[in-house]
Amino acid sequence: MAWTSPRTWTTGELVTAAIMNAHVRDNFNETVTAKVTTAGDLAYATAANALARLGIGTAGQYLMTNVGATAPAWTTPDAVGLKRTTNFGFTDNGPEQAIPFDTELFDTNELHSASANTTRITIQKAGKYLVLANCQYTIAGAHWGALSLKRNGGSYISRTLQFSNGATNLIPSVAGLFAFSQGDYVEAYVQSGNGGGVGCSAQALDTNPIVFFASFISP
Repeated sequence: MAWTSPRTWTTGELVTAAIMNAHVRDNFNETVTAKVTTAGDLAYATAANALARLGIGTAGQYLMTNVGATAPAWTTPDAVGLKRTTNFGFTDNGPEQAIPFDTELFDTNELHSASANTTRITIQKAGKYLVLANCQYTIAGAHWGALSLKRNGGSYISRTLQFSNGATNLIPSVAGLFAFSQGDYVEAYVQSGNGGGVGCSAQALDTNPIVFFASFISP
């Protein structure tokens, strides 16, 4: 069935079943009321005077245009949360080191691999992402510590630097909203100076853990 442009009736015309079926029954079957079947359904145009049904998505999904840009579609947001469960030691006054992560708190679209390139969050879908990293330095004596985000192992996209007189540990966090292309990856890097023994300390999630998050915000 398809929509038929409504008939213009003439005086004295004989009304037949075929005419009524085409212009009344079939056209009603092309309306939104006839297309939807379930609570939460949406109707959208597939062409001029043509409707289709989009069933309700699952909890937490959002509505966006499909890959071919031809129709709306429900999509699960790309998001990943990583944690390191053991201390991460590195050389004081040495080069920056990317933090490897051994635990995935969540990963909706294979943004992280637990077996290869474990330092990376790899972008599967181009867009703007909120990215956050946090760690706690354990260093003896007065020192400085940096926590950075780098794109594709090269350029900084964000960096924070903290200083301590030795009385307290440093707890740097870095975050921002960044645009990525598909296939880009981002890593969290640590670096310190003047502190003797150095490392990032694995902590519980409700204290100051070594964590790394990314979440899709918009195209």
